[in-house]
Amino acid sequence: MNVEIVVDDLGATAAASGLGADELRDSMLELLEPLRAFPLDIVKLDPTFVRRLGSSIVDVVAAAHEAGLRVVAAAVEEQDDLAAAIDAGFDLAQGFVLHRPERPAYVDGLLASR
Repeated sequence: MNVEIVVDDLGATAAASGLGADELRDSMLELLEPLRAFPLDIVKLDPTFVRRLGSSIVDVVAAAHEAGLRVVAAAVEEQDDLAAAIDAGFDLAQGFVLHRPERPAYVDGLLASR
C-alpha cells in the first residue's frame, strides 16, 4: 500500500510525569524495545519530552535508530531548535522555522509541482 506508520507524540505522558531527566530517558529506552515488534516506520517525539530530556535526547534518538525507526522533532520554532535537532540526530523536523501552516490549495500546488 506504500504507507508509513507513525507514532505521534511519543513521550507525552512521560513528560507530564514528575520523573527527572535520567528517569525519563531510561523509561523511553525501555519503551522503545517492545516497539520493535510492531511494523512502525517513524516516531515523532513530544516536544515537551524533548525539552525535559535536554542533552540526553541523543540517547533516545540513537535507540530509536537502532530499532529501525526514523525520528521526527516536533515544534521546531527557532533556528536554535533546528540546530539542536540536527545535533541530536533527528531525521526530520516539523515547525514554524521550516514553514508556516498554509491553506490546502497552497499545499496542493506544492504537491502538484513535484
